[in-house]
This record gives sequence, C-alpha cells and structure tokens, in this order.
Amino acid sequence: MEIFSPFHYLPLADSSADVSTLLSALAKQIGGDAGLSPSLNRARLKKPGVLFPFPKDAGRPGGLADYETRKRKVPESAILALPAPAGGAVICYSQLTIKTMAEAVNFAVGRPGRWILTAPVTEIDGIMTLARAIAVNIPPIIAAKTAPASALEIVRAVERAKDRSEKDQAPIYMQITKEQLTELLKIPSAQRVALNQVSVLIVTGLTSHDRLLRAAPEAGLEIIPGYGIPESCGLCVLDGKPVAGVHVATIGDRIWLSGICMMTGYLGKPGQVEWVSRGRRRWLRSKDAGHMRGPRLVVDGKMRDVIATAGVHIQASLVERVIQDLPQVAQVVVVGVPDPKWGSLVTAVIKPAPDVAKELLNPRHNLEVKTEEKPLFPELKPVKVDPERVRELAGLPAQEEAEPQLTPLEAAMAAMAAKIRGAKVDVVAAAETGELPAGIYEVARGTANPSEEGDIVLSALDASPLQPVSLPEDLDGDLEQMEIAATEITGSRNRPEAGDRPHSATVPTEDESEPSTDLAMLVRSLVTGQLDRAHAPRALVLVDEIPTDLQGKVDRGACRQLAMRRVAAGEAWIR
Repeated sequence: MEIFSPFHYLPLADSSADVSTLLSALAKQIGGDAGLSPSLNRARLKKPGVLFPFPKDAGRPGGLADYETRKRKVPESAILALPAPAGGAVICYSQLTIKTMAEAVNFAVGRPGRWILTAPVTEIDGIMTLARAIAVNIPPIIAAKTAPASALEIVRAVERAKDRSEKDQAPIYMQITKEQLTELLKIPSAQRVALNQVSVLIVTGLTSHDRLLRAAPEAGLEIIPGYGIPESCGLCVLDGKPVAGVHVATIGDRIWLSGICMMTGYLGKPGQVEWVSRGRRRWLRSKDAGHMRGPRLVVDGKMRDVIATAGVHIQASLVERVIQDLPQVAQVVVVGVPDPKWGSLVTAVIKPAPDVAKELLNPRHNLEVKTEEKPLFPELKPVKVDPERVRELAGLPAQEEAEPQLTPLEAAMAAMAAKIRGAKVDVVAAAETGELPAGIYEVARGTANPSEEGDIVLSALDASPLQPVSLPEDLDGDLEQMEIAATEITGSRNRPEAGDRPHSATVPTEDESEPSTDLAMLVRSLVTGQLDRAHAPRALVLVDEIPTDLQGKVDRGACRQLAMRRVAAGEAWIR
C-alpha cells in the first residue's frame, strides 16, 4: 500500500514566478479569493497536505521521517509548516490562526491596502505578508523572494507600489526588520524620500533603548515598532498594543503571549519556546524580556541580554556595541553581577587592545589584566533586604508577626504615592537607598498631608513640637546626585556597616581631575554620551582573554562568574 506524505513540499527558487506559485497555493490553503490576479501562475495541489515551502538550494527539510511514514501524526488543523529559526524544529500553523492573524493586523493598520513583501517567503513574516494581501484581495509588491530585500530593492518596490496606488488609491503598508531599517538609513536621503509614500512602516526587532527609534524620525521616517515571534505567527503586537485576539503579559521580565496567534505545535525536535497552561488558557513563554507600561508592551531585548539594575532594564548588547568603538578595547562582554544595592551591577569584562598603554589602567581603580585559570572565589550569595530595618528607616512602628512583610517595591510605591499627593520626595533615590524620609508612609496612606512647600509636618512620638522634614527636589534622573541627596536627608540615621556591603571596600571616589584617558572614565563617558548614565558600567574587569565555550562562542555565563569573583576579591574598578 502506498503511503502518501502529509506534506506538500514546495521548493522555491529566487524568482518572482515561484513567489506567485506560493501565493496561489497559500490562497488555496487559507480559503482566499481565487481572483487575486489573472496573471498569477496558479498552483494546483495534487493532494491535500500541509504546505511546506523551502529554499530549493537548501534541499528538502530532514528529521520528519516518522511523519512521512505516518508513525507520528501531524496535527489535523495544520495547513502550513516552516522550519524554526534555530534548533532544527518545524513549526505548524492552522488555517484559523493564519487567516485570523492576517485580518487582525490588517484591521490594526487601517483600511485595506497594498503590502510590500520584504521578508523571505520561506519564513513566517514573509508568509504572513502574503496572507494579509490575500485577506484584502490586493496583490502584494514583491521585493523579497528567498532572501531579505536589500535597501535598494525596498525603495524600488515602494516606487512600484506608488504607481499602482495612484490608480486604486490603496494605502501602502510595509513590514521590515531592524537590520533593513539600518541599511535604509545608510542610503542617500534623495533615494530614501520615496519611503514617505508608505502609510504604515512597521519595524520588528527594536528594543526600548534602540538608537534607531530616534535615528529614524531624524531621517524623516515615521516608524511603528512591532513585535512577534515565529511561534506567534510573526507580528502580533503593534506599537506596544496586541492586535485583536492576542493577549500579552510579562512575568519576571519575560514576555508571554496567548490567544489566536499561537502555533499549532512543533514537529520533529523540541522547539525553544515553551507551552504553559494557566487556567483554561495556554501561553507561549518567549525568550524575550520586556515589561508593561500601562496597557503597552515595552520590549527590552533577549532574556540573556537584559540586566535589571536600579529599576532600569539595560540591554547588554547596546552597551557592548558602544564600548567596542573604543580603540583601546579589543573585545568586551557586558554582564550583570549581583549587588545588594543596585540589584545587578552592570559590569564590562574587557580584553584591552594589545597596544593599550599602562597609564590607561589607573592603579587607583585596581585595574590590571589577569589570566583566569580556575575559580578562586565562591559565587556571591544574594543579599536579602531586612524588612524591619526598612520599617525603622521609614518611621513605622515595629511589625507584628501577622502583618505582611514589607518589600522594597512597596516602599518605592509608597514614595510614589507620597509624591503624587504633593510631597517633595525623590522616588528613585528612595528606591535605590531603601531609606525613606519620615512621613512618607503617612502621606501615602492619606493620614498626613504635605505643606504648600511640599514639606511634611509630623508629631514626634514623645509629643515634642512639630518637626518639619524637608524633602529633595527632582534631580533629573542623576542617580549619583539622587544618592547624595538621599544620604543628606537621612542624616543622623545609621547606614549599613561596610561589612554589610561586600563591594564598599573597593568603591573609589571619582576625581574630576583624573585624566580623560583613564580607561574606566573613557568607557563611562562614551556610554553616558551615546546612551545614558543608567547604561554606563559601574564595574570594569580586565582580562587577557574573554571566556568562550567549546564552539568558540562567547560564554556569557563564564564571563559573569569571572566578573563576580573579581568584584568579590576587590580586583575590579567599581563606581
């Protein structure tokens, strides 16, 4: 008995004819209008099957023998299969998911329009661009085939779309990647002016601190950040808002997705994205970091690439790219080292360039190049916040056993509530130091009110005369000045002893008279100038070689362990 393959393999060459064939086959699979264009070369499927397009040069995908012989079943609802970007797995999608997501994105961008294909048709972003065109019955403009479109190909495609839209008045829509936007910004502005004809320009891959978010408007391009993963049928969030039928959440800085966007499942090898059930809803646990700002999703980067420090999410790769521009730096890896004060200490592990002069390695900063042969120091244990100490500093009575424990987050929220009520409190300083001026909790609870000047007047416990407590003005996000101000406020209050802060013995005081050629100062100044002060590394570790894994790739875990040992031993510069 002949066994029929469950897949309809569609090898694609780098030609417009093959893209048209795929477009027709996809329209048939998802139930699109057969009258897209009379000129299209209609593909006739010999038998029903899961459409599996792949580059002809790459050869037919492997690892699916059990499905070919029907030993394992392909999900009944699957109509499309594509290779996952990494790991060797194959992702399946249902007709309902593809069709509904195409309609949801079309609804989010506005009235029906003409889409420009800029992504490879063997990837989900390319497939979904075709699906959106099928949903509105407007033929797309083909700029990409089996490879991403170049900047000049995109410009020429926009010009063709403009000519067609002048006849039918259809708006022009386009989705590009961060890398394609970078290339577009490099071409002459005279060529780039054609992009102004695009009604909605969606850019995927951007993070909250990406310089392209500022560079694009400065170049005259109005962009909309988009987010999605292959397992979510590609694009599913526009400008921080999920499209209709999609749910977004962040748990522990990780982005979770649910709703109609979800894939049918993996075939072959296990994929990298996990399925998680919460109640009656299934979620995709992504590998990306982010947080919610009100109803909007803010993408911070890859989980392994994000460092949470002082309530700010730092993208390590951004800092690395800036530091790498220094001629004194041969290689750099930015990691987070656990710290009781900042949460994580942004640390740059640097391999200096061979010709770096010794005077750049300031001895006051304990900087010297070292070779790591084996671990010499144990990993630092996390430092817990003493809730009773926090309550004492906040002017609250001793906590009863039945009361819930006070967390630093609750302390920061109390400070924020007090500021909303009119008190002159520096919320960032309060969150960083854990020392809140007396009266903040009373103002937050509404049991005390600030004066017109923003001061808080409280009755002392011993019934002594009223004592005004003056709070600092906002210091424009200057973390160092906020810390100084917070220290001055708490004045007579006891700070933790040096032994409670394992890094305190290694913290030098910066001197404005230090030479600008100091490597530590160069790094901080450059990062502060190009990004902001929050991104500037607070610790520098110099090594003769950056740790790598067996494949020769940078081992971030080993870099982090190395940095932790050096910081604990006082062999690092710490700000």
